[in-house]
Amino acid sequence: MFRLSFLLLATMAGIYAAMMLLGGEDLRAERSVPEPVAVRLPEPTPQPEPTPQPEAAPQPQQAAEPLPQPQQTPEQAPRFPGPALEASPEFAGRAPQADTPAPAASDSPALWVTASRLNMRSAPNGSASVVTGLDGGTRLEPLAPAQDGWVNVRAPGGQTGYVSAQFVSDQPQ
Repeated sequence: MFRLSFLLLATMAGIYAAMMLLGGEDLRAERSVPEPVAVRLPEPTPQPEPTPQPEAAPQPQQAAEPLPQPQQTPEQAPRFPGPALEASPEFAGRAPQADTPAPAASDSPALWVTASRLNMRSAPNGSASVVTGLDGGTRLEPLAPAQDGWVNVRAPGGQTGYVSAQFVSDQPQ
């Protein structure tokens, strides 16, 4: 116990001595604001009064030149250097197929979201996980008739899920 007290006291004395030797200067003195110096301004010299000039005929006003318009930097498409694209081996020798267009919006039946925000769920119940959130007025494609208060729908982004039938309408809002 005596050794521990002695070591503790010796350590504190060493730290105190180091602080006194190395930290003796006043660091706040460097930061102090200097006293303001009084500056004496010269007396203003009196100016002679201008002699009145006869008024000249008014000049027609000229249109001001338009300011130059800033130039907008054109949008640059990123360029990715690399080898040319090739068909994968399983499709070699086959012509590419044209994408089939999606049916027009007026061709298929539609439902519209009547709530300001509606959750599309992965299963037809309120405790199922949320697939996405739909804003009010979003057009949905019904995939099946309503059953037990839920409708299976496809959102504009292609996600499919279930929405509560009480928050959709067959009339746009």
